[in-house]
Amino acid sequence: DMMLNDALYGILFRDINMQRTLIDQNFSRVINAFAGIIINSGEDNYLTTADAVAEAHTVTASQFINEQL
Repeated sequence: DMMLNDALYGILFRDINMQRTLIDQNFSRVINAFAGIIINSGEDNYLTTADAVAEAHTVTASQFINEQL
């Protein structure tokens, strides 16, 4: 199974509560890891609806932030 799981998409583009979203993401990723479920980040979803060249800076920033978390 696969699941889309990325708090940064909601934080960067939907103005959702940052602290609550990151805590929820961490908890759900722990459960997904325990269950052996593969997760995809929001960049995959975002690039399907946006111009990849025009929005490359936002996707790159999101990937760097995800890497640090």
